[in-house]
Amino acid sequence: METRSLNDFRDNIRVKQPDIKSLAALIIKDEKVMDAALDNLTQKNETIRYNSYRAIKILTESQPGIFYPYWDFFLSQLESENTYHILVGIHILADLTRVDSEGRFEKIFDQYYQLLNHRSMVIISHVCLASGRIMLHKPGLISKIEDILLNIDRFIAEQKHKDLIKGAVLEAFIEARSVTCRKQEIRTFATSLLDSAESPKSRKLAKSYLANPE
Repeated sequence: METRSLNDFRDNIRVKQPDIKSLAALIIKDEKVMDAALDNLTQKNETIRYNSYRAIKILTESQPGIFYPYWDFFLSQLESENTYHILVGIHILADLTRVDSEGRFEKIFDQYYQLLNHRSMVIISHVCLASGRIMLHKPGLISKIEDILLNIDRFIAEQKHKDLIKGAVLEAFIEARSVTCRKQEIRTFATSLLDSAESPKSRKLAKSYLANPE
């Protein structure tokens, strides 16, 4: 039997610009809405899919424990052939590391970072971006992640837009600035982007980072 919350969710999830916070509140309120929202992440309808992701993302950022029991579902998205599904997995799993008391991320570390070998620049960039959150939530992995990101050239030799990806790496280091260890190497990495002709955004990030000493 459908609930009023579920009906409200279904009505509003189709709107181009819905009240995302209200949708998130419905997800918390009703388990059937939760199930519907998760199902929507693999919907072909872009509006329904994207709105559902936005509502879930609000919750994984603020109350990640709610979605920790669904870890395996988000992990399965990494194995998809669909770029959007992979991006969902990348970012939600990164959020869930904040409450990962069972060390689940450590067990999938290699699978997660294997995505840096993906053909899609978008996927590579988002793994880099999400790494800032992971370093904040997983102190024991900071050294391994720093090593990967500082040596990103190993993974992107065949990519055309290397500086765009490196800008995503620098964004991760900026997000995790309070916990990073190899600060001088990160500064050197940032300095290498100051003359980037390809990415004005990366140049701007590097300039801002270097203008604010640790």
